[in-house]
Amino acid sequence: MPLPIPDSAVEERAGIRAGDHVGPTSGLAPGFAQANLAMLPGDLALDFLRFCVRNPKPCPLLEVTDTGSARPATIA
Repeated sequence: MPLPIPDSAVEERAGIRAGDHVGPTSGLAPGFAQANLAMLPGDLALDFLRFCVRNPKPCPLLEVTDTGSARPATIA
């Protein structure tokens, strides 16, 4: 039986970390963007940025941070 959809993305992340949800997470937090974080060496970052810009459907780019930034600005 699937788990109920949580009231917030924070609740969803907590449930996943606790092992309450196993499997695909797509669609579990309606209204929120789900993304992966890619951290690259500086010499590869521009090439990856170009790749994402040229392939926006499979590789949407949500944010680019300054070199050395520990946390994206969009994470609450």
